[in-house]
Amino acid sequence: MELIRVEPSCLGGLDVIEIEESARRIARMAQLKGDPLVIEVTNGNDTDTVEAGIRLFLTTLNHTGCRAAVVCREEVRVVRLLGSSSYELVLEQPIPSVARVAAIQVAVMESGTTVATELAESMANHYPLHIDGLEVAMRLARNCRKNTDVDEPLVARFATACKDLAADRISRLAERIEPVFRLDDIVLPPDRKEQLIEIVDHVRLAPRVLDDWKFREQLPYGRGVTALFFGPSGTGKTMAALGIARQLGTQILRLDLSRVVSKYIGDTEKNIDRVFTDAQRSGCAILIDEADALFGKRSEVKDAHDRYANIEVSYLLQRMEAYEGLAILTTNMRQNLDPAFLRRLRFIVDFPKPDVPAREMIWRQCVPAQSHQLDDAAFRQ
Repeated sequence: MELIRVEPSCLGGLDVIEIEESARRIARMAQLKGDPLVIEVTNGNDTDTVEAGIRLFLTTLNHTGCRAAVVCREEVRVVRLLGSSSYELVLEQPIPSVARVAAIQVAVMESGTTVATELAESMANHYPLHIDGLEVAMRLARNCRKNTDVDEPLVARFATACKDLAADRISRLAERIEPVFRLDDIVLPPDRKEQLIEIVDHVRLAPRVLDDWKFREQLPYGRGVTALFFGPSGTGKTMAALGIARQLGTQILRLDLSRVVSKYIGDTEKNIDRVFTDAQRSGCAILIDEADALFGKRSEVKDAHDRYANIEVSYLLQRMEAYEGLAILTTNMRQNLDPAFLRRLRFIVDFPKPDVPAREMIWRQCVPAQSHQLDDAAFRQ
């Protein structure tokens, strides 16, 4: 059977008589066809006018004697909208990782192809889409992306569509960057290179540790991976962050301090919370350049400026602990960071100035072989 799917938020522009008539017609259609009626009230940002329309719609539907399933995220809000209507509350747990992987495989199989379990697990971890989002991504991959110059496989187009859909409606407080560098392009001592690979493994294997091994219940906060890259300018800190993001198959949200920091009290915290929420929803990694500007040491309160500056740093520490994704911070002055913040870092990577062999490797990577022919002596020079 088919579902009759209703989004009552779309009734916000109608008057009272039109809303009541819509409810009666939908109830009549459900009773005549015998198809189940599903009402989605998942948007938590509706205005008071829209909520009044939803309440009238549900009340009118109840008076017709029509039975329906109401899908929501906040049961308290929907109970308030239902008013005196009788209902049965069914609480469902969030979709586990196994079900998300199965949903991705089903979405791909409906188009006549298959996806490997490992790739499906990677997509489920990187792109936190809902089930209907996976359906939209598959339609986008199947239809809109056929006219590209490169004939990509359907699975690759589906992964790109999931990435674009997850990053939709990101605020302008951060710059979205598609990483172009690889970890192999980064010239660092072997022990520092191992740390970068370990960061990738921590992010990639986090679902197994938290969900499969049941450590999520033991860790109410601090589930994310936070890394600090410090060292002189030009040593490859931002390049390394991009290389990690590319290795993980995700994008970077680079915090724009000029847009985030506000002179108005409380606005900076709101802007930072929006960036972290966008990163959590889109599956992107956060990059905060010049982190000492935000995470500076808290000082003794001598005036109102010191008090509110300390509040900003304290809020940032709390928000970092609640974040469950990858956050990379870079700074040239580690000594200026608040000690409480350093204790919350899982990785601290020192980027030293490159020595002579490292500089030669960098020159060999930077000089295009198609236009410049240099011998070994020239590179050593």
